[in-house]
Amino acid sequence: MFRFFHSFGNTYTGINERFVLETCGFVRLIKALVKATRMSLPAQLRVIIEQHDVRKLTLTSGIPDSVEELLSVIMERFQLQGNFGLMYQDKDFGKDFFTMTTTADVKDKDTVKLVQIEPTVILNLTTVDESEIKDEFRRITTIRLEETFMSKLDGYTPRLLELMRAKGGVAGTKLRPILDAINQSHGIERKRDMVIQSLIEYLGESREELFHDCQDNVD
Repeated sequence: MFRFFHSFGNTYTGINERFVLETCGFVRLIKALVKATRMSLPAQLRVIIEQHDVRKLTLTSGIPDSVEELLSVIMERFQLQGNFGLMYQDKDFGKDFFTMTTTADVKDKDTVKLVQIEPTVILNLTTVDESEIKDEFRRITTIRLEETFMSKLDGYTPRLLELMRAKGGVAGTKLRPILDAINQSHGIERKRDMVIQSLIEYLGESREELFHDCQDNVD
């Protein structure tokens, strides 16, 4: 009798193990079939590129298996350039957008949004000179740093001078010689220098400490 139950137990254990293995294999097969079916079924996505630029993306071969592939398709289809990430609209959270980490979150007729990723630029002032800073600024923003700053300074100068002339007290006393020098200046470069000096006095900054701090960063 003991041998019978022992034999039955071994047989049952073997059957149980096969059942578990076959079940796991079946589950994997189902997942693979679902994944393959999802990728092969055509899908359409609503793609938000910018606030007023929304387009329809038709994926005849289905939604790609990875976020990188989906992003690549969007960039190529709409001829976009730049560094972007993807977000998807989650209907469970009031249609808020969440960072997309897997395309399993995206279904047919869903909305995705492109988010531009700004490059991280760290300038080491101990190893770069003035021209390199200007060049890097222009590369990132396409704006000429010094020319833009000086142009804006020229535009605000009349209003700045009005404010400085109205300044009273000790600060106003310190400003008057500089303001008189500005009135007598004929060269644009000299006038700009004096306006910047007067602005430093108006804001109550110490010129020596300001330039000393800047020099320390450069040195």
